[in-house]
Amino acid sequence: MSLKDLLFRDQNPTQASLTPSTPNKPAPASSPHPSSSSIASPLAAPINIGEASDLKKKLVEDFKRVIEQNNFPGIDILEFSKALFKKGSNPSAEDYRQIFDVLRAVEDTLTPQHLIQSSAGYKKIILDLAAQDISKGNARRSEVEAAKSAEKQALDKEQRTLNDEIAQQEAQIQKKRERLAKIASSLKGVDQKYQVELDDIARKLSAIEQASQQVIGSFDDIENGIRSFLN
Repeated sequence: MSLKDLLFRDQNPTQASLTPSTPNKPAPASSPHPSSSSIASPLAAPINIGEASDLKKKLVEDFKRVIEQNNFPGIDILEFSKALFKKGSNPSAEDYRQIFDVLRAVEDTLTPQHLIQSSAGYKKIILDLAAQDISKGNARRSEVEAAKSAEKQALDKEQRTLNDEIAQQEAQIQKKRERLAKIASSLKGVDQKYQVELDDIARKLSAIEQASQQVIGSFDDIENGIRSFLN
């Protein structure tokens, strides 16, 4: 299930919370990192979408859950981050060094470079997943805009045809004018008819982008700390 099921679905008033998922068990040391095809997308039950800020918070948690579900084998930046932030929300240079020394005692091949490389792997998972769902959102927006354009074009074409017939068939002028009035009314309502969904799509796409960047920014902060305090 992808973020499309959370964002681009039929509206359903039923509310249900996400069911926490248990992280995958680490594969043997010789196993490669999970491929993009094996990435587990956030699991989402039908919910009522609130403000963009609430949606972004939910997406951040979903992205974090994806990271947990695709935890790479061995000690990497994910384990380092968990241990680091147990020390506090604003770790110091000494905290970085202490946590690194503790983890290296467990895995003597651990290096700052390995931590940074693993960060790139996790960021790629988030970027790939966000890109997939942004692509689906953009596709849906294109469908809605195409439907809007097609309906307006059809009404415009009929309006022009009727105007021509009025000039050619004086006996039917009254009937044609009545039809023109109905078409004019329909044209006025086309924009309003589709704008609500277009605005909703734009809000959700923005939330995906902000949520993915927030998670990526967290990894950037850890990378900066590693570069500053461990190299």
